Amino acid sequence: MPLGLRQNNPGNLRPGAGFIGETGDRGGYAVFENPDYGLRAMIRNLMTYQNQYGIDNVDDLVDRYAPAGDNSPEARRAYKKNLINALNLSSAKDKFNISENLDKLVPAIVTQEQGQMPFTGGVIGKAIQAAGTEDEKEVAKILGPALPASRPSSGIGQLSQEKVMESLMGSGIQMPGVDVAGGGSDFLLDLQEGKYSIPGFK
Repeated sequence: MPLGLRQNNPGNLRPGAGFIGETGDRGGYAVFENPDYGLRAMIRNLMTYQNQYGIDNVDDLVDRYAPAGDNSPEARRAYKKNLINALNLSSAKDKFNISENLDKLVPAIVTQEQGQMPFTGGVIGKAIQAAGTEDEKEVAKILGPALPASRPSSGIGQLSQEKVMESLMGSGIQMPGVDVAGGGSDFLLDLQEGKYSIPGFK
């Protein structure tokens, strides 16, 4: 599974912007509380491109979102072509309003960044609505219950990290390279993807 989806960061945003729901970073990319918050952050980021930097075409958008230093020329050309098609534009220089096209732009960027689009139109619609406010309580109210993680079922979806690690430490199971006492966050991601079989977690 792509790192972005594992970290609830479908837009592959860099850490440190202080978005609501941002909980840390891993591998140079932000980690979010759940996918809803990751989608909202991505949308807030795009709205900033329009409102603060005046970006109104695919060329400028991709140049900022996927800069040359992080992406090959071929990848950037493909990125622009995909967004042009998603937005029904004729060229990368055609003007469009980001805020008015988020329902098309968000799925296209998620697909480009993650190689798949696991979110429904309804989920994206909620994230777009939540991006319209900076009030944390209002954001939580709009987003509602957290989305389930887009990971294969391992039977621990409803268990807290504390509970999982407590059970693991009490099991006596040896996991080379896993810092159990330190929280084992990398291990938990692998556990959620079914890479380990732990008694009591089927």
